Amino acid sequence: MVKTENKLKNQSKLKLITLVLSVFALSLVFVVAFNINDLMFINLEGSDADGYISILSVRSGEKNLDNVRIKFDVKNLYNDDDEIFEAWLVDLDSGYKLSIGSFVTNENGRESFIFRQKIVNFKIYDMVVVSVEDVNDFNPNPHTPILYAEIPESDRRIVRFKTNITGDQEVPSVNSSALGSGEFVMNKTENSLRYSINYQGLMNNETMAHIHGFADKGVNSGVLFDLPLGENKAGVFNYSELQEDKIFEGLTYVNIHSEEYPTGEIRGQIIRISDDFDSMFNITIDKPINITGNISSGLA
Repeated sequence: MVKTENKLKNQSKLKLITLVLSVFALSLVFVVAFNINDLMFINLEGSDADGYISILSVRSGEKNLDNVRIKFDVKNLYNDDDEIFEAWLVDLDSGYKLSIGSFVTNENGRESFIFRQKIVNFKIYDMVVVSVEDVNDFNPNPHTPILYAEIPESDRRIVRFKTNITGDQEVPSVNSSALGSGEFVMNKTENSLRYSINYQGLMNNETMAHIHGFADKGVNSGVLFDLPLGENKAGVFNYSELQEDKIFEGLTYVNIHSEEYPTGEIRGQIIRISDDFDSMFNITIDKPINITGNISSGLA
């Protein structure tokens, strides 16, 4: 009987520990979520209406679904008795509009509105739009857009990379105590790769530095871009459209040459930091964004 009671107690403890670990793991999932706080709406109608929006998207791992929470806070936005406001997610590339709910404001023109839902590939959407609709309108498309906010980094237009630069990555390997690192930001719209690279401890003077490609780690390839001399390097590599996928796939590397090792003393592969918004960041848009024809065509 005592053994049975002890066994039951141990099973209960195990269940409790498992539950605690599950909750802890769930907390970690939310820590690496896509999160935007205080994204400001841009006014399309020239009124005093404005507001803020916060977006949280967590990749669930279930059939490529994202758990999305969007919270609106609008002010100075007034509707007539026969009008309501409707919020939309818009993909400008395809013109697809997804309604995420309707709301009305109070007598002070204020309202807080929360949308929660699982969405397939939330990252494809470019903006959130608020439109004004007739309460008897049966048209499934937005009627008159009045507020919008662009969603930063939608569809992975901005991608971050990094590199660790060491002698043992050279081919053949170099026994050097020099070390370096680099951070890179790819803008897929501008076809640009901004870099910030630093190193220290070369055995003697640096003679050249390049970004090479295209090759996997452990394989040599030709020069793509000349880097400036010096322990701290910063600038922009404007690549061609044909080169973008290869850079994205991690087939480029930094190579720093010295007098002692003219073919390269230290080297580091340029790899993506994360995919699918696996990093938390906060972005505030505090100035108007130019309104282009793409917006109207995306909402037509």
